[in-house]
Amino acid sequence: MKRFLLLAVLSCQIVLAQQVTFFWTYGHGIYDSGEGVLQVSDTGYVVGGITSQSGSNGTDVLIYKTDSLGILEWYKNIGLNNSLEGAKSIIGATGGAGYVLAGYQNNFDTSGYNFYIVKTDLNGDSIWTRSYGGADWDMAHSIDTLQDSTYVIAGETYSFGNGNNDMYVIRIDQNGDTLWTRTFGGTEDDYANYVYVDRNNCIVVIGTTNSFGAGGSDVYIVYLNSAGDTIWTKTYGTPVDEIGYSGDMYIDNSNKMSFAFSYTQYNPLSLVQEARFFRGDSVSCALFYDYGWFFNQPEMLDHTRMRMDGKGKFYVTGDIRSSDLGNTDIYLHRTLYGMIFDAQIIKPLDEFEYPHDIRKCFDKGLVVTGSTNSYGPGPTASFILKTDTSLVAPLTPLVSAEDYEPIHFSVYPNPVTTQMLHIDAGLPIQLIKIYDLNGRVVQVELGQEYVTQLVSLNTLSYGMYIVEVITNKGIGRKKLLVSH
Repeated sequence: MKRFLLLAVLSCQIVLAQQVTFFWTYGHGIYDSGEGVLQVSDTGYVVGGITSQSGSNGTDVLIYKTDSLGILEWYKNIGLNNSLEGAKSIIGATGGAGYVLAGYQNNFDTSGYNFYIVKTDLNGDSIWTRSYGGADWDMAHSIDTLQDSTYVIAGETYSFGNGNNDMYVIRIDQNGDTLWTRTFGGTEDDYANYVYVDRNNCIVVIGTTNSFGAGGSDVYIVYLNSAGDTIWTKTYGTPVDEIGYSGDMYIDNSNKMSFAFSYTQYNPLSLVQEARFFRGDSVSCALFYDYGWFFNQPEMLDHTRMRMDGKGKFYVTGDIRSSDLGNTDIYLHRTLYGMIFDAQIIKPLDEFEYPHDIRKCFDKGLVVTGSTNSYGPGPTASFILKTDTSLVAPLTPLVSAEDYEPIHFSVYPNPVTTQMLHIDAGLPIQLIKIYDLNGRVVQVELGQEYVTQLVSLNTLSYGMYIVEVITNKGIGRKKLLVSH
């Protein structure tokens, strides 16, 4: 037992010394997209999103889990045949009992789309599913948890409200039963993109309105108490189009709360929506400041997602166009009191990359999920990108995980204290690859078509690695600690 504990501590020290970064793709159908990501208590990652992997006529809710190095543990889809389901947001279920995903369902009947909420256990298996809405289009985009362990979901509805689509906000209990519903908007198009619960257990809904404001579309913010009563509403914009995407609390050095929001504003010169940021107080959301992300930089950013990173700090992701090809890359940055102090562009290939969610990790790096057209077996694959504390990450997904029925194999000894590693796959081995924690291939061994194989590790230094074994029946991956 003492030896086991010593090795466990040693493994943790090695991982911390080699801060983990990786860029993996996941997907094997026509379309797979990560829409929300969490780091969970075992330091692994859970992603919710959309997949066409079931092979039925439609899409399903996607949920998958990896370990702390991005190695896939399970990958599941939830939905009906001949229907459309997808998740746009994921949170941990209250009490650590699983996960809750919010999105949409369309059974191709007269009701069109509905809010679709799925609660799963810790293995991603469905505990219950619920749909909410009326006779027309209703779609959820975001979910958060209130202090009493109930949930608030925000999106859009064509079924209720004042005309066209309106903001649609519902609150449900832990069993999915409706506690209240609210709509917000006028006679034009109004919708919510994001919802979060602040430290006072009040609800902030961020979206866009065409019914109110300065003209065109404007940022639309609704502030509610937990009973669904309106505290205030705010529009922010100019005669050109603005779109509200996300926001969070802003805590200053005196521990006072205000709010910060990310949005995009149409630039008539560049003909694109460029990302911007503003901060308002919590009393009426009166403006504190407003600025563009890029200042004098030529790049253009859209579809922003921001989250608080401590007092006066935020971290942000979005898609950026940095060439005349029109393709998009992954953009990351941190702000400190409104100023950018870290920024990074991840540019895999001249295709389209769309980051959809970002979270801070236990090691203070960042994890991002989204969709990529550059890599994966289908036209679009899901990805997880893990950065270090300086936002540095692999520029391309050198390691991809596209086989979701992985083979099982053993490696021994592990930790390896000698120069020889034994691999037993139970199937003829075609190829063996060893990666470092940054996804770089550090050793390749041709398989001898035997079910077992010896591998010399003379060139590997002390540290943690990933062993990949390829057979004609699938691919398997395991962590390896080299301590010789």
